[in-house]
Amino acid sequence: MPARRDRIAPVFDSAHPRDLPKFFSDLEFLLARASVIDDQQKKHHATRYLELNDQELWEFLPEFANPGSSYAEFVDAVFALYPEANPDRRFAIADLEALVSAFASIDTPSRATFCAFYRDFWRVSSFLRSKRRLADFEQSQALVRAIPPALRPAVGHELELRCPDVQIDDAYPLDAVRAAIDRVLLRNKASSSLAAKEESVSPKIEKMPHTNVPRSANDPSASRLDSPPSPQRFRSSCSYCSDPAHWIRDCPRLTFDLASGFCKRNAEGKVVLPNGRFVPHTVVGPDLRSRIELCRPSVPPPFAAPVVVPAQRPPRVEPTSRPVALPSVLIPLTEAQRIEQIEFELAVLHGRRTQLQPVHSIDMPPPSSPLSLPNQRQRIERSFLIPPQVSQESSAPSSRL
Repeated sequence: MPARRDRIAPVFDSAHPRDLPKFFSDLEFLLARASVIDDQQKKHHATRYLELNDQELWEFLPEFANPGSSYAEFVDAVFALYPEANPDRRFAIADLEALVSAFASIDTPSRATFCAFYRDFWRVSSFLRSKRRLADFEQSQALVRAIPPALRPAVGHELELRCPDVQIDDAYPLDAVRAAIDRVLLRNKASSSLAAKEESVSPKIEKMPHTNVPRSANDPSASRLDSPPSPQRFRSSCSYCSDPAHWIRDCPRLTFDLASGFCKRNAEGKVVLPNGRFVPHTVVGPDLRSRIELCRPSVPPPFAAPVVVPAQRPPRVEPTSRPVALPSVLIPLTEAQRIEQIEFELAVLHGRRTQLQPVHSIDMPPPSSPLSLPNQRQRIERSFLIPPQVSQESSAPSSRL
């Protein structure tokens, strides 16, 4: 057997008499494991784990000192000292009504409070049902009476949706009542948390100044030089030079700066730095030109009115010959006019011919001697199927004819 105050030793406190059945249950487990079968030894082990006052009380019982009394009789005598620990009278109807009244008096219970109440309610009501002191419908009606007045309309509506076949005089099932109460409390918790968030955010929004706060340097989009600028609010002046007399598309200062290389336009038509990147968002200024000035290492040239240089026309090339003026309406020419026109065209062609350089002839080498190989002609004629040449004697009669 374990020693007193050992971690596996059974413990009993007279301030909590309902723990007495658990104490004897743990004690009997240890006695069986230690193979203790003598009743007097069992009695001594039962009192050895108690406090001094409780030990003296139990040892003064006649069943403890009498060797003729069994261990079971001693246990019954101990339970008689603690009526609250009687297994058959552990809970009463009054305990259940007190529990129901305590929860019904809460105005707005939380879901955690209801769960703790339902655990105690189920333990007490189930004990009374096991002792046949409470019916099933009375258990459900007791839970309905425990609903706070503020939640009864919502719980009643939820029960009508869950159990449409239950009559008005009949009791709802216990599981349906518990699920309806839990559903209503869960919905109230969600709505209350949402309202609390709105109340906490609204004062911050009202106190927030309505100004354009520049983005911090930690912003990844602000640290990129090639990112496009963020859209700005509508302006009533030129966004490049802040002149209210014109817009950026008609800005003469922008025209001059583009011509001088102070800035440039990219493929999308946006005004960017000379290197082709956008102006960083971290650079703050009244307009785009002042921000470009802060980004450039050198001071830009002073502004001057743009000088318009007229475009030079290419020199006109005079034709070498007199062009022929064609009439707007084609009129048939006479023979004399046609002859005159042809003679004029021939003169023009002769003039162009004299301007061309003469091409010198190239001396070609004399043809090589004929093939001297014997019977080579016959082989060539035979290969190309050339008919044999007719002799002079055979062709003389045909010539005479």
